[in-house]
Amino acid sequence: MIATSTGSQAAPSSLANTASDDAVLDALGRLRSCLDQIDALVGKRTRIAEEDATESSWRALYQEADAIIDELASLDPPKTLGAIVAMSVTALRMHGNLVDADGEMLYGDDSSWLMASAVEAIATLKV
Repeated sequence: MIATSTGSQAAPSSLANTASDDAVLDALGRLRSCLDQIDALVGKRTRIAEEDATESSWRALYQEADAIIDELASLDPPKTLGAIVAMSVTALRMHGNLVDADGEMLYGDDSSWLMASAVEAIATLKV
């Protein structure tokens, strides 16, 4: 069992996806696609006029990402290694936007650093 802030959970024991993991993987895929669109839009927002012209698209993409995050929060946590790795990769992608001038990731505190380090290690697993 793994102790978490929400209680204990069984450690993942299989590489085969469960139906709940299929839903997680689908939502993660949609979230990564949304993040890709946000990144592409950021590249177009280099002047005030471009920011004004893309503001509605910008807001819509962030609302979509927020809705997908809410959906992920309502799903069962991933149970298989593949889904856990996919969630870790997506989490790092989202956290990767928090960097300092030297390109180093920023963390709010030591526990955030420790969690991000664990997620980074998981994200590098080959499944």
